[in-house]
Amino acid sequence: MARAKARPGAVALSSGYGVMTYGELERASAALAARLSGVGAAGTKTVAILADRGPRVVIAALGCLRANRPFVILDLAYPAARLRSLIEIARPGALVLAGRDAEKIAANFALPTLALSAFADAKNPPAFTPAPGASPDDSAYLLFTSGSTGTPKCVACSHRPLVNFVAWQARTFGLTADDRFSMLSGLSHDPILRDIFTPLSLGASIHIPSQAVLTAPGGLRAWFGEAGVSVAHITPQLGGLLTAGAAPSDVLSGLRRVFWGGDVLRR
Repeated sequence: MARAKARPGAVALSSGYGVMTYGELERASAALAARLSGVGAAGTKTVAILADRGPRVVIAALGCLRANRPFVILDLAYPAARLRSLIEIARPGALVLAGRDAEKIAANFALPTLALSAFADAKNPPAFTPAPGASPDDSAYLLFTSGSTGTPKCVACSHRPLVNFVAWQARTFGLTADDRFSMLSGLSHDPILRDIFTPLSLGASIHIPSQAVLTAPGGLRAWFGEAGVSVAHITPQLGGLLTAGAAPSDVLSGLRRVFWGGDVLRR
């Protein structure tokens, strides 16, 4: 909210859907928060966000937080059976549809659903009354364990870890509002929260590639150059795609910080 008030015309999100400013993101997330008020099965505030990689997942996460509703992001690239299993484990009170074909998954559950367009209510949002201030120890989001030794377990996380990480990362590595962050992390894993909330806390921009960029030979490298990405959270596997076939003299001069995770980082 503070970033939107200070620089409403600054770019917040850039994707194949176009550009969304901080002012538009503020209005869209407030609109979703207003729609979430009072929506959901009795006894649970948790919201499951059925998402693909795009601006809607950012709007949805912000809207849930503004409504003081813990959220879990579920990647629509997962098989339908896995998504149904994760929803049954998380037991949300409502579903936010933030990706293509999300309706097909939602149809399996007798839960309230809210469909979100890429630029939902950005121009004329409904009236919104902020939820009472959340405690740092309240549940903010839910994550799943890998399930490699059995059924995935759902873990509720408070606001503290992410707030502390975002402040530490920006301070330690000199990240600023002028940086251009990529959004490449898996949607159902915790690094996606760094992709979203570190740049938004700074007033920086988030750049979101299409799926075609991630699968085309040389597509990721070309997109990094075109988007002018300066900060990225990335796995070693994606790093391999980024550097494959590159000559020693072929440098992404704008890329100044890369944060690695998820596997062994080889030379």
